[in-house]
Amino acid sequence: MQHLRIVLALERNVLVLSSTVFLLLTSFFTWSQLLPLYFRDLGAGDAQVGLAYSLSAIAFTLMQFIGGFLADRYGRKLLIVLPAFVLVPFYILEGAARGWPMLLVAMFFISSLNAIQSPALTSLLAESVPESRQGEALGTYQFALGLATTVGPGLGALLFRLASLRHLIYITAVMTLFCAILRAVFLREARYLPPPVQLRRLERFPWERFCWALTATCLFTIISALTLCGPFIPLHAEDVLGFDKPRINGLFAMSGFASMLTSLLSGYLVEHYGSHNILIMASLGHVVAMAAWAMMGSSTLGPSLFMAAAVGFQMIVVAYNVLLMQLTAGRSRGKLVGFFGAVTGIVSAITHIAGAYLRASFGSIAPFWAALGSGLAMALFPRLVSAAVKLVIPPSTSPRSFDELLEFGDDLTA
Repeated sequence: MQHLRIVLALERNVLVLSSTVFLLLTSFFTWSQLLPLYFRDLGAGDAQVGLAYSLSAIAFTLMQFIGGFLADRYGRKLLIVLPAFVLVPFYILEGAARGWPMLLVAMFFISSLNAIQSPALTSLLAESVPESRQGEALGTYQFALGLATTVGPGLGALLFRLASLRHLIYITAVMTLFCAILRAVFLREARYLPPPVQLRRLERFPWERFCWALTATCLFTIISALTLCGPFIPLHAEDVLGFDKPRINGLFAMSGFASMLTSLLSGYLVEHYGSHNILIMASLGHVVAMAAWAMMGSSTLGPSLFMAAAVGFQMIVVAYNVLLMQLTAGRSRGKLVGFFGAVTGIVSAITHIAGAYLRASFGSIAPFWAALGSGLAMALFPRLVSAAVKLVIPPSTSPRSFDELLEFGDDLTA
């Protein structure tokens, strides 16, 4: 009976994290995709928008690293709950901003506090279920995230007819407080240590190959910063494609729906064909669809291309997080997750500045061409990524070959 109560508590962690992230991100995505336009309304130019996103990425980088150490030292729950309470006044400040410097300050601290939570959240999610069910737990969490990215922008498109962007930010502050209370009451600490053989395998891991794998991960960071995780899509949509704010939110709502449906399929593909193979294929598909959307976004094909890009990106997210779980283990998981986040965050900060420069120098479509180049570069390293990942995949998993993945795609399209 005691064992059953422990298992139910661990399963509850997945439910609590998934449900609260849905509530938080639903309210967040009612307005977040329009944040670059909010900066413009407060007097910022493209260079200032790029600077704001770069500083935010730097904050996320540094605080992830610190958050990883704190999560291993003081536990996962504290590092998830406490920053959520502190976030509330900064969301209020963001909504009350009367100039872009004040908005930048609020954005900087919001990014920092979210970064502190990130390693603890990833670690608790992985440790709340046995290793054999980590893919299922991650799929559930990503499904909730995908649902939020669907509902949030669509809800925002409707609410913009009744409320301003500032009011939507205030609603996010209230929802953050509510979810912080839920997490404080219902989350439980949990630790699942891997078998000793896996710990010894990690100690013998060849770090030079690990660095190559990290290099490949940085390419995905560049792709995300130039596309769905950067300011360039809404700027391009307004300046070149002529979209207004509700239409931009509607675009992200449709893509979120596609991402939500993809989450469960992504978990299946990762489990059967390996996270490294999915990373390669999804990255290539994402950047090709994204570049095509940048050129034809206002045509009838535009929504379909954007949804295809969102599907590819969601597969990247699921595959990358599974890879991260496989590369990290035990009591040091928080530190290693923070390390990955710190290194890739530096790349993201540089990419935002570079993307703003490319956009100013070569036109609004330039960041999407740069993302396409990064995706093509990723496709050149399948053997490299495969070699790095196979060294740390647990014995219970047996990813199939890259050729089998291609055959599976042929069967779907047949």
